[in-house]
Order: sequence, then C-alpha cells, then structure tokens
Amino acid sequence: MYTHVRVFSDPDQEPDWSEAKEIKVAIGDQFFVNDYVATLTKMDPVTSVGGTPLSANDIAVKAVIEVQGEYGNYLAEPVFIIRDREYVGRIDDEVFDLAFRVSVQSIIPQENAVVLAYQTTQKDWIIMEAVNKPWIYLLWLGTFMLVIGGIVAIRRRYLEFMKMRDKGVEA
Repeated sequence: MYTHVRVFSDPDQEPDWSEAKEIKVAIGDQFFVNDYVATLTKMDPVTSVGGTPLSANDIAVKAVIEVQGEYGNYLAEPVFIIRDREYVGRIDDEVFDLAFRVSVQSIIPQENAVVLAYQTTQKDWIIMEAVNKPWIYLLWLGTFMLVIGGIVAIRRRYLEFMKMRDKGVEA
C-alpha cells in the first residue's frame, strides 16, 4: 500500500487570510513567504488581462515569483495594472499548496524594485491518497493459508498426543 499526503482546500469555504504584509523586493532578491523561500525572478509586460486586450493608455506588468516548497517549486504571477494612467488595479495570485497569496502593491522604477504584499492562511485540509497494489490479495491469501495450515498442524499434533497418552506411551 503506497500513501501520499497532500494539502487541499475546500472550494466552498472562504479561507481566513492574515493581515497583508508588505515587502520591498528587487529582481533576483530572495524573501520568505509563509516559511518558504521565494525569489522575484523577473517582471514581464502583459498585453492582455483575463483575455481582454489592453488599450494604448493601459499598462500591465506581471511579477514572476518562484517559491521553493517542500516537494517542488511553485510559480506565483500577480499582475499590476494601470488603466488610463489613473486607475490602479491588482490581480492577486494564490498558491493553494503553500497557503498564501501575493500581489504587487507598487512599482519603484528608480530602484528596479517592487513592493509586494502577501497574506497567509492555515493549511486546514489534508488528504491522504492510498494506492492499492495489484498483487496484495495474493499476499493475504498466502497469510490465510499459513494460519489455516498452522491450525491443522496443531490439531493433528494434539490428537496424536491424546492417542499416545491414552495408550500409556508418553514421549
């Protein structure tokens, strides 16, 4: 039997997020998010957001953040949008397996840095997956045969002992 533990959140329940913590990060800097090491690898310009193309007055930038988890690396890609040179919008990105979400709060072009805000939540759900091995039934069949054989052998020895005792010959 092979078992594997993974984290899963209930899609019907809204998680309780912590207060947002802000951190100023330059490209290539490492920082900690929910006890995991994260790196801001690059900032990419975006031409469309959610399938909607941007107009000439709109600017959107996607931060690519690589997070090193226990069992692999994860990518978070929050988007920062400036619409018509006035309205600022943010699209958070959540990493469900590591229980955090991150957003770009502001861009500091003079320092080639950004201000990120992240929130964490508790990993409430754990699923244990069990994989059934195809030949395990053969192992159980062998175990039961050994038990039955042992019981038959003990019974036979007991009956022989009773006959020998009744005849007066004891070993």
